[in-house]
Amino acid sequence: MHFAALLPFVAAIVPLATAQGSTKGVFISKSGEEFKIDTDDCVNFKSTQPIYEKLIVNAGNACTLYDSKDCEAYNAWEFLEGEHEVETLKFRSVQCVLD
Repeated sequence: MHFAALLPFVAAIVPLATAQGSTKGVFISKSGEEFKIDTDDCVNFKSTQPIYEKLIVNAGNACTLYDSKDCEAYNAWEFLEGEHEVETLKFRSVQCVLD
């Protein structure tokens, strides 16, 4: 009895919870290695990571690449939804947010 009363509430909350933790963008290296961006926070790249050739920005998001750490830079490149070639860019951090 109580479950039936809670079902509409649970059904409305579950999509919201999953959307908050969803992947905003994915970097792909030449070897196919993926690096997912699942946060709105700035993400710094490490020197041990591969060189990424593609950035796929998922629907409803925008990702900005920065030429220095901590998403503060003179040069920045913004990418909207879709697949983008980024291999020639020199970036050290990224931030993806809802567009």
